[in-house]
Amino acid sequence: MKPIPKNLLIHSAYAIKLGEAERWEEPPEVEWKKLSFIRYEPCSTLRLSKTNEQVQLSAVLFYDCYNSRPKNFDFSETDKIEIDGQRYNIVSIKKHYDEKKLHHVEVELCL
Repeated sequence: MKPIPKNLLIHSAYAIKLGEAERWEEPPEVEWKKLSFIRYEPCSTLRLSKTNEQVQLSAVLFYDCYNSRPKNFDFSETDKIEIDGQRYNIVSIKKHYDEKKLHHVEVELCL
């Protein structure tokens, strides 16, 4: 399977890694990583989270394993994604494989 064409990967974003929260405080931001050559598609879909709560999806982020940067980025459901100044929580991470290896990752986001 061919990589997602670079001319479709027109967006960039930041992945914000969060640290451990102390008591009732918000978790601190530990690290920001710039994601480039990704695709961001707004959507409006209801999903069930892993805790069986209904969640309204706001967008899907497509990360191509060949063209997107940084290479081999590992998404975590505890991270946040910032696109155009808007922060999103990660609802789920779907990994899609071709015949041999990981082809692309779809990250479902909600506000």
